Amino acid sequence: YDLSQRNPAVHPTILDGEHQRQVASLSSGSCLLDGLTFARGGANSNNSVGSLLDARSTNSIIRNCTFIDDSSRTYSIYITGNPDGAKAIIDRCTFRNNNSRQYLINLTYCQISNSLITNNVSSYSTLYSNNNTIIENCDFVRNIVQNALPIVYNSSSSCLMNNSIVWGNSTTATYSVQSSTYYNLITNCAIQGGISGLGTNN
Repeated sequence: YDLSQRNPAVHPTILDGEHQRQVASLSSGSCLLDGLTFARGGANSNNSVGSLLDARSTNSIIRNCTFIDDSSRTYSIYITGNPDGAKAIIDRCTFRNNNSRQYLINLTYCQISNSLITNNVSSYSTLYSNNNTIIENCDFVRNIVQNALPIVYNSSSSCLMNNSIVWGNSTTATYSVQSSTYYNLITNCAIQGGISGLGTNN
């Protein structure tokens, strides 16, 4: 089978939780998730952490995927890479029309790049990054954070945010992006609402 002949935009492969269950879970190791749609994770799921995708201790590649129409008690997407190995990679993905009661996306030891995060509603930050996570060439637009928290929260050491746009979002927080340590670096970004904390935007 020639993968170049596929067209996931016209003929999507949809993993649908029907708002009743978690859509996908990875416990360790590595795999390639390419061109999939993760839809309608379940607020009533017994395991509500990562109701669209819960991937832990993995160096998997998640590419050309769409995450849509979720309803989660906690995180819609929860991904942790392997601290002793390669990061988990999220590339060319779209996160759209999801609703989360905590952080929408929680990433640790990850790299997210070339991705669109739009039209989501969360009680806490749209993206919570932790422990050496890299955010590069990403657009955060028209997201709503219901509590007084930033759209993007870089929590722990050595997080990098580069060539990204945070614009047209809604939050009652003073700043749209918050960094909590001196080791966070923010470069070449367009951020409506500015940056709080110890990161720098050059």
